[in-house]
Amino acid sequence: MGYYKALIIDDSEIDRFITSKIMEQCRFADQVVCAASGEEGFTILLETFLDKAEPPAFIFLDINMPGMDGFEFLEIYQSLPEELRSHIRLVVLSSSTNPRDIERAYDNPVVDQYLNKPLQQEDLIALAQPWARRAQAS
Repeated sequence: MGYYKALIIDDSEIDRFITSKIMEQCRFADQVVCAASGEEGFTILLETFLDKAEPPAFIFLDINMPGMDGFEFLEIYQSLPEELRSHIRLVVLSSSTNPRDIERAYDNPVVDQYLNKPLQQEDLIALAQPWARRAQAS
């Protein structure tokens, strides 16, 4: 399918494990980095930028987390340089089916997709196809 670098930001250890295992089974990502909070995820991205390291191609972000929730993460994520964000596809991966949460996520210009947990192999296949076409075109 593709070998991407992915960042999973989720406070649930079980959800991080399930998501990373599905990525492994689908051969979606060759490198998966996990963060247990929005703060940790932002720190990882900031360090990636400062170290001039390769950013993740995908971020999978939970909404309902203690401390900095997903919506707060989205707000500060926009403060990162465009040169970093332009290479990242941000996917909200949440157990919330609340229409207000979904609408609020899609109202944010950095959100590419909203998916419900648990992540499915079909979701990854659908995500990878347009991304691969975009990478081939550049």
